[in-house]
Order: sequence, then structure tokens, then C-alpha cells
Amino acid sequence: MNTVSKNKKLCKNCGSNNVNIYCSDCGQKVYHERFSVKHFLRDLLAVFNLERGFLYTVKMLFVRPGQVTNDYIKGKTRSYYNPLKYLLLIGGIYAFLILYLKIYDTGLEAMSGLHTNEALNNVPDETVQLQKQWLHFYRQIINFIPLLLIPFISIGTRLFYRSNKLYYGEHLIINSFLIVQGFLIITLLTPLVLIFPSIITYFSFLTPVVFLGYLIYSLNSTHGGSPLKSVFGAIFSFLFGYLLFLLFILFTTILIGIIIISLK
Repeated sequence: MNTVSKNKKLCKNCGSNNVNIYCSDCGQKVYHERFSVKHFLRDLLAVFNLERGFLYTVKMLFVRPGQVTNDYIKGKTRSYYNPLKYLLLIGGIYAFLILYLKIYDTGLEAMSGLHTNEALNNVPDETVQLQKQWLHFYRQIINFIPLLLIPFISIGTRLFYRSNKLYYGEHLIINSFLIVQGFLIITLLTPLVLIFPSIITYFSFLTPVVFLGYLIYSLNSTHGGSPLKSVFGAIFSFLFGYLLFLLFILFTTILIGIIIISLK
């Protein structure tokens, strides 16, 4: 009995007896039990570290987003899911649903239907071709859109809330949580197109409104101030950041085009 008890306290990886939940010598997690379905599911969740704070982070970003962001930038991180992992996970799910349910493609068709007047029909073929290339490129990077928006919207919040004297890096952390939560709300709404297929045409127009609504609420919770200030802060940060994002994409596209042409 003593031998069995002693062996159970040994690290299976390096044989050290300096173990608790983890081995103090090699860092491996110590398992004293055989693997069951429960262990399998736990390890599956651990791939994205979902067992540590994921659902709590989702909940708190709905009910008290200011507490999440303020806790995190002050160093209280253990209770919350890592914002970059959160971004990659939600961004991937968002992109899959938007493309799989053909919300993005239907939105493009709806916008194309608005461009039917004679003046726009006389647009040169080169411009039309460039527009098609741009839309195709945008489709390819759609899962990275939340990530790409964060630095630019953070410039907007840094300017608007400069009296709070937060570092730009702190705005990046705050907006990583808030922007991704906004995309999570949009992701949760996407199944509605299966229940009400007729709304798919308007879905792409409604999502910025939903996103902006959450941004107003979460910025007020995070930075404080009057509700009116939060409305202006959200609109300014979103529009300013999105404009910078479009200019960045345009500049990058032109630069890549110049490089390709120079290499021919």
C-alpha cells in the first residue's frame, strides 16, 4: 500500500516526487487517475483554454464590461479569458457563419442592386475590375477583420478619451475585449437568417448598428462619463478607426500592386 501511495506522488514524466497539481521540476500536469470521457472533454477545452474564464468573460462583457477591462489592465487577469485567444476564436466562428450562411455574398448583391443608375453603369472597366478584386480580397481576410480593426479604433478611443491618460497599449487591450464582444453579438444573431430567411438581405446593414450599440454601452461602462459622451465617443472612434482601416487597406493594396508590376 505504501509503495502504491508513493508511486502516485511521482511525476510520470521525470520521476520527481516534488509534485502537486504540476511537477515543480519539469512543469508537467500530474494525473493520478485514468483518462475518462470527462478528462477527454477537459483536455479538448484546454486547446483554447476554454476551461479558464471563457464563459465568465463572455457573461461579464455583457453585464459589466467596464469591470472586465479595468480589472485586466490593472493586472487581475486570471479570472478572464486571454483577449487575443478570445479574438481568434470568435473571429473564426464569425467568419465561418458569415460565409457559410452566405450573408456576406447576399450583402454584396444587395449593394450591387443599389448601383444601377446610368452614371454608375458608365464606370470604366478597370474601376469595376479593381472593385471586384477588392471585394474578393476583403472576403479572404474577413476572419481577420476584428483583429485589423482594433489598432485603428484604439487610436480613436485614445484621442477621444485622452483625459483618462491610458497608454495606447491599454486601449488595445480594452478594445480587444469590446470589439470582439461586438462581433460575438453579431455571430449570435446570424442563425436568425435560418429562421427568417428574408432578413438576410438587410443583415449586413443591421450589423454595424448592433455593433455600434454595444460599443456605446461598453465604452460608457469602461471610461465613464455621460451617456451622450459615450454616444459621441463610440461614433467618433468607430468612424475614425474604420476610415483609417480603409486607408490602410487601400495603401497596402496599392503598394502590393506596385511591387507586382515592378517584378514583371
